[in-house]
Amino acid sequence: MSSTRFRGSGFVVCAFLAVIALTPWCVVPAHGLTWEGWDPNAETWTDPANWIPESAPAASDLLVFDGMWLNADTAWTIAGGGISVTDATIDFLHGLVVSEGSVTVGSGGWLKGLSALYDGSITLSGGGDVTGLTYLDGSVTAGVGSSLGSNVTVGSNGHVTLNGGGMSISVIDGVVEAHGSSAGIGGGYGATLEINGRL
Repeated sequence: MSSTRFRGSGFVVCAFLAVIALTPWCVVPAHGLTWEGWDPNAETWTDPANWIPESAPAASDLLVFDGMWLNADTAWTIAGGGISVTDATIDFLHGLVVSEGSVTVGSGGWLKGLSALYDGSITLSGGGDVTGLTYLDGSVTAGVGSSLGSNVTVGSNGHVTLNGGGMSISVIDGVVEAHGSSAGIGGGYGATLEINGRL
């Protein structure tokens, strides 16, 4: 009798494990989408035909822009995904916020409308620029010739490394490092710099 119960229990356990193995995970990993839309004044951000592969973008996607300019007529939030801009000018007319994710702006890249980075990273290289940033609480690395933001507040978890890049800062609660003779931290004419963290 106990032997039968054991075999039955074993069958139930095996069946349960098989169901788990065949069940898709709830968390869908980010995948890359590259913009190929023809209209630079795009009001068709969510049109799958404007992306490769054809799919409407999600907050968890890595969005790639290369060799173009685009006025993105949308407000966008990155949550778990990212954005990559190279040799392109992308202007988020209604704002871009990174709640969690990564932003990479490479040579010839200019990303406008990014207002806040709450958790994640921004990497600027080859003279890549970001304008509009006013708050960051993640990590930022800016290479030679790159510039970032205007009167930016660096939150307590923020960590900025300027490897020859420059930015305008108003409040530092986190850490700001400047390396190289071309690195610069400005506050604008008549600005007051408040430092609560480490410079």
